Amino acid sequence: MSDTFNVLEAGIQALFPHVKAMRISASMELGAIPEWDGVAAAGLQAFIALRFGVHIPGAHLREGTTIGELIGYIRRTGAPGESCAAAAGARAAGRSRMPASQVEAQTPEPTISKRS
Repeated sequence: MSDTFNVLEAGIQALFPHVKAMRISASMELGAIPEWDGVAAAGLQAFIALRFGVHIPGAHLREGTTIGELIGYIRRTGAPGESCAAAAGARAAGRSRMPASQVEAQTPEPTISKRS
């Protein structure tokens, strides 16, 4: 398996605890994740942005999208000449290609609603 698959698999298992009992493969559709909804898609989108420095549009995170399609998108849009493993290592060492200000700008402020 590729480094990209291994990192993505670990992230999916961390984000979605019920997936740990499932077999994750390149042909697995995102809709097979029991918790899959818009919030789950946003969580996976944020994980991919932080780990790989790649923004995946919401349209690519539909129920029918496969893990293999995500990996292909990550590889096609990653830094030229930089492997996903190297990019992940750089981010872990604090040398992310995405500036912290950009990550912060993309992170919405939490809202608290008051009940009447």
